[in-house]
Amino acid sequence: MYIIKNKIIDNNIIMRNRITKAEKYKNECDEITNKIIDILNLDIDKSFVLYDFDKDVEKQEKIKELSCDIKRYFASSYWNGINEKHTIRPYLTIVRNLLKKQGYLFINKNFIYNTDNGKVKTTRYYIIKKE
Repeated sequence: MYIIKNKIIDNNIIMRNRITKAEKYKNECDEITNKIIDILNLDIDKSFVLYDFDKDVEKQEKIKELSCDIKRYFASSYWNGINEKHTIRPYLTIVRNLLKKQGYLFINKNFIYNTDNGKVKTTRYYIIKKE
């Protein structure tokens, strides 16, 4: 158990004595985020379709392979997809948590997707960088 001492300075401003992982590994976090976005292969409108993502096992495996790096550079102890807890889509949970942590909005919209086997109800995820 770690005890972090905080200092109160002028009108309740708190200074930490410990550097967070996000501050310490800023470049590495940005690099992993860019890898995830490259793996997702976003559309022109910065989105991807869940149906396609579920069918593409190669993308899922690439994201799962980044788990060790994500554990090293992100405070991810509470992320279900990383910690092997029961999750239906661990790859999606990893993407969602990582992008939210890095300042992206992760917006979903339900829609009907045309496939070779007919129409499928699925979700389109839009990824927008917060400013």
